[in-house]
Amino acid sequence: MGFKANVLRVMIASPSDVDLQRDEIENEIFKWNIRYSEDLKVVLLPTRWEKDSTPTYHGSNPQGVINEQVVSKSDILIGVFWTKLGTPTANHPSGTLEEIEDFISKGKEVMIYFINNDLPIDTDLQEFERLRSFKSEYTGRGIYFTYNKESISGHLYRKVVEYNSELKLKEDVQAIPSSDIINLEDLVISRTFTLKELLLLKFTIDTEVRSYGLRWMEDDTISLIKDWEGENNLSNELSSSYSAIINNLLDRNLLVVIEETSYGNPRLCSLPIEIFNQLRNMSDEAMVQFNESMENVRFPF
Repeated sequence: MGFKANVLRVMIASPSDVDLQRDEIENEIFKWNIRYSEDLKVVLLPTRWEKDSTPTYHGSNPQGVINEQVVSKSDILIGVFWTKLGTPTANHPSGTLEEIEDFISKGKEVMIYFINNDLPIDTDLQEFERLRSFKSEYTGRGIYFTYNKESISGHLYRKVVEYNSELKLKEDVQAIPSSDIINLEDLVISRTFTLKELLLLKFTIDTEVRSYGLRWMEDDTISLIKDWEGENNLSNELSSSYSAIINNLLDRNLLVVIEETSYGNPRLCSLPIEIFNQLRNMSDEAMVQFNESMENVRFPF
């Protein structure tokens, strides 16, 4: 039986030394669709310049044609590097970097991976040094991972969940009259929230994570919370009571359900962008409440 879904084009970008990995990523995307597309109502369409561009002559450089035919139409970019940075273009050190910079400049999703295999004996060391320089530069701008084909599916899953969250929030915002938007600061200053509710909101301020899983999807969120607790030397008050706190905030109408199970039970909820913006712009008086909540559960060392 068919189902309605949004289509996101996933561009696989790389120099010429990773053909095997390009095929692996494409296969992982196909497997992702089989496992998740009906559930998430999103189909991922793998895109590669050698398969999805057509012969043409525009009087411009070849990379410009690829940008027009493939890059501009894609939603997510997966970049993979091993021994090469790639062939320089008219404007960038390589075609792959030009594609990455195009995505970054337009605020689109970029996932970068570096292969950690032994170098072939005929590796161009000057070219490899160019790649090392890019890797060092990228470290200051974003997060990259060591290439592992099994991790691609999980990373794409998170990107699609974020995409669905943003889509759902936009729809919810359009449907909510401005008079119904909650004044979060008043609730904080009046001490309406419990200690644990304040901790979750402080976690959201610090990490900018505003989508929260429930049921089988809650493990990822709890893992992020545990990391935050560890970094701030906090006890597990928040992570151990996570489900109850989420249900409390749902009852307070601070969170909206953006995904449900086949039985109609919530499995993913989110903090609407208007409330998130309020949270990020709390007054000093309100922030005292959040800081006190952390001090109350901080280990004394």
